[in-house]
Amino acid sequence: MIRLRQEGGFYRSIRQKAGLAIAAITRIVKEQETVKC
Repeated sequence: MIRLRQEGGFYRSIRQKAGLAIAAITRIVKEQETVKC
């Protein structure tokens, strides 16, 4: 999922591929961005 977002995937397309809610995807992506800092 993180890879899809880094490759420029939109949340809706990631949601379709991962089967997760947009809120969950947003939270996971934000957590990963926080960890990188």
